[in-house]
Amino acid sequence: MDNQQYANQCFDNGMNCSQAVVSKFWERWAGSGQDGLRASAGFGGGMKQASHCGAVTGAYMVLGLYAGQQSEDIHEVKRIAGELVGDFTSRFQQLCGSVICRDLLGHDISTPEGLAKARQEDQFKKVCRPLVGDALDVLDQMLQDQPRFPGPSSE
Repeated sequence: MDNQQYANQCFDNGMNCSQAVVSKFWERWAGSGQDGLRASAGFGGGMKQASHCGAVTGAYMVLGLYAGQQSEDIHEVKRIAGELVGDFTSRFQQLCGSVICRDLLGHDISTPEGLAKARQEDQFKKVCRPLVGDALDVLDQMLQDQPRFPGPSSE
């Protein structure tokens, strides 16, 4: 299953954008997939503020989990995570134009009017699903380039 199909399946199962990204990787490094869904539940919709896109914040969580597998030293983990987050942000922004939910959707969904307009235009299906697929593609590419990455996901 490619990343876009995976994203569509996640949305069809009721996940938000952050949960969809996190769900692909969580069990690999952190245990129960349910814990990942719980941890990322509040990050959809730009953290409900139309701020950083949920697919982006989900990717940041994944990169932090990956970094945590690379060292026992918290300072080294923070350094690795910071570099990876910066790289992901640049790649995603270049591919998608922004990392901010309201910019990507064209509506400020933190307001009732903006949310209603985004729903009316079916933006969550038209925009969010493809963005999750893009975030997963960027993560796959980045992590496969890492020297100690355990290999491509079997999903």
